[in-house]
Amino acid sequence: MTMDYLKSLAVAAAQLESAEFSRDQAASQLQMTVLEAISSGGSVTAVAEAAALSPETVFTLCDQADGASKGLLVI
Repeated sequence: MTMDYLKSLAVAAAQLESAEFSRDQAASQLQMTVLEAISSGGSVTAVAEAAALSPETVFTLCDQADGASKGLLVI
């Protein structure tokens, strides 16, 4: 294996790590925004539609944040 391959592998690995970091940040922002929308009175259905998510995904995001989905309104 030449140094060119090693450099290419290192660059690709760094790019992947950067993309994963950006994805994690975006996922955290989405979860925080979903929680804020629910807390301000948004229904799970309305939040799901606005975020192009399923209601189940909205419940999952809320469950991951506080461990319970009680109090969420499904309309």
